[in-house]
This record gives sequence, C-alpha cells and structure tokens, in this order.
Amino acid sequence: MITKLDIPAIRTREQQNLIQTLAVLLQRDDRVKAAWISGPIARGEDDWLSDIDLYIAVADESIEDIVYSRHEFAARFMTPTLSMDQMRNATPRGGYLLVHYPGEYGPQHVDWCWQPESLANFSDNGLLLFDKVGLPVVDGKVWVKHMHQTGSRSPIDSTDSSDLATHNLQFFWAISLIFAKYIVRGDDQTVGRMMGLINERLIGSSSRWGSQSVHPESQVVRSQVRWTQFQVLRGASDRAKSLHGDLGGRGVVVPAEAIAEVERFFDACESVVVVQPSVGSEQW
Repeated sequence: MITKLDIPAIRTREQQNLIQTLAVLLQRDDRVKAAWISGPIARGEDDWLSDIDLYIAVADESIEDIVYSRHEFAARFMTPTLSMDQMRNATPRGGYLLVHYPGEYGPQHVDWCWQPESLANFSDNGLLLFDKVGLPVVDGKVWVKHMHQTGSRSPIDSTDSSDLATHNLQFFWAISLIFAKYIVRGDDQTVGRMMGLINERLIGSSSRWGSQSVHPESQVVRSQVRWTQFQVLRGASDRAKSLHGDLGGRGVVVPAEAIAEVERFFDACESVVVVQPSVGSEQW
C-alpha cells in the first residue's frame, strides 16, 4: 500500500531514472555532442517537485533538422502527455520544448534545450551527463547570459487562431503543474503571481489574490492556507475544462491525457501537504 510519505521518494527515484535513460539514449545519437543538466538539480537544491532542465549540444550541420523535428525528437524516449513550444525560451540558433512525460503520480516535466555545438559551452555549476567534444567551461553567470536571446518572439511559430488557442490551453495545464509545486513549497508570492498569469492567459478575467498571513510556527495554519490555494487552483481548472467543448468545436486540440496526468499530480501534492480544515473552522 502506498502512503503519502512514499510519494516524494517515488517521484525522486522516477526523476533520476528518467535522467539516466535520457543520458544513455542521447549519447548513442551521433548528432548529439554533449548533454548536461542545469538549475536546481545541478546545484543540489532540487526536491521531489523539481523539473529537469536538459541542455544538448548538437553538431552544427544537424541543429536545424533537430530543432525542426523537436517534438518527434523528444518523443523517441517516451511518449509525452504534453509537448509545448515556447519560442522565446529557445537558445540562440537553437530550440526549446516543454515536455511532460507520464509518471506514477503525475508527469515528470522536462525542459528540452538544443543549441549548435559551435555556440555551446558548459556552466561550471552544471551537471554534465556526457561530453564527446570537450566543451569550454564558463562561469555560471556568464553561461546564463549566453542562453538568453535578445528581443521578443511569439510563443509559437504560427498566427492561426486555433493554433494560438491550442497553445494557450497547453500553457494553462503546463503552468498549473508549476503552480501546484509552488503551493507545496509555500511560496505565496509566486502562487499569487501565477494565478494572475493563468487568469490573463486563459480565463480572461482578473482575480484578486491576497497573500495569507501565516504564523511560521503553525503547521496547521500553513496546511489550511495550502488547502485554500488548491481550491483556487481546482476552481481555475474546472473553469478551463468548461471551455473544452466549445474550443474543440473550433479546431482547438484539447490535451485530455495531459489534463488527467496534471490532475493526478494535484492529488499527490495535496495528499502530501494538505490537511483540510475541520467542520466549523475558520475558512481562509
């Protein structure tokens, strides 16, 4: 029988196995010259909620083909439940893809980032998976600057209304997963900001989100605030799903499998950290 205390350990083990699998299969691809992890996992600051920030150096003559077929590339390793473009996150002359892979308690989130070998370098605070060509090592702050492109780009390479609506729907479920993570972590400021982002991008209405006054030594109060935050997230999810019938009729692709996975992740998060207020208790 699985208890709530098993969930973080299971998801952490699942994440580690996914990284190992990706490393082995990427190393077999002659076009891939190096691969590494950045972010909290690389710095040893990760938790069972962390996503995988995966960077890949690709032979210059292959980068265009790989970026063009990035959805197919990411699906070679495991069939995703969600695969979402965000063009402005792409590295210079490279590509980016947000991917959810199925997991026991909701999806494992991988941010895929490809870049040409000639522009690639390795951060001194990264976690190297393999390096076939001896990439130059640079300071972490310098590396971050190299990763960011100048100027603004559209989120997807399309102006078709149904494509844009599909992207907004994918964006909602992708950001909802991240939203749930920050509820668990107790980051009320980020939770409030993300709630506004969800409303702006999909629901199209404003939402007042007052930060809760929480006594840091009161675990019961902290849990009840999280319970309230999850009710808001569930409410936004229900509002999004209520739009699906109309959207599907207008050619918008509704990511049904991704939705089921994300909602299973909500359940897992709540079971680990949330205690519902007792009947008659003050509502937050």
